[in-house]
Amino acid sequence: MGVETVQFALPAELDAYMQDSIFHMLGFCTYEDRLKKKLSRAEESQRDLALQLQQMQFRLRESDHKRAKSKEEAVLNAQALKRQVAENQKLLEQCRALKDECNRLEQECNLYHNDRDVFMEAAYEAEDRAAEADDRAMEAEAKNAILEAELDQMRLALSIDGGKIWMGVSDLKLRSYSQLLW
Repeated sequence: MGVETVQFALPAELDAYMQDSIFHMLGFCTYEDRLKKKLSRAEESQRDLALQLQQMQFRLRESDHKRAKSKEEAVLNAQALKRQVAENQKLLEQCRALKDECNRLEQECNLYHNDRDVFMEAAYEAEDRAAEADDRAMEAEAKNAILEAELDQMRLALSIDGGKIWMGVSDLKLRSYSQLLW
């Protein structure tokens, strides 16, 4: 028979304590230490994730705010652009109306210039005809003066001679001269 080994039944808590003490003396981590480290790492990771979540939520809020602000700006810009387009359309219509009015006035000015040229030409022609008429009137007055002088001479000669022959001739001359003048 040999040596019999006796086994003692230790309570589980004592057994775990002894095992942890042995592992600790040998430099091994105990199961509890490993669990504590894992828990610590998990809690740290959870804190990191919570922090990252907060940062991402903050960024999301910022992004939403920027998007909302950009959307508002886009709406305002679109409204301003519509107003600008409407104003440009009005200005374009006004420009077209002014251009049409300008063309109409230009045509009217051209007509006035043409009329003025015609009137100036007619005025020059009228002046020329008036000058010619003045020249003819002066010639007629000169001829009339000559004829009156001749008539006076003939009357004087007739009154001196007293003859009827001269009187008949002078009447004929007077009639023929008056026909020349008119």
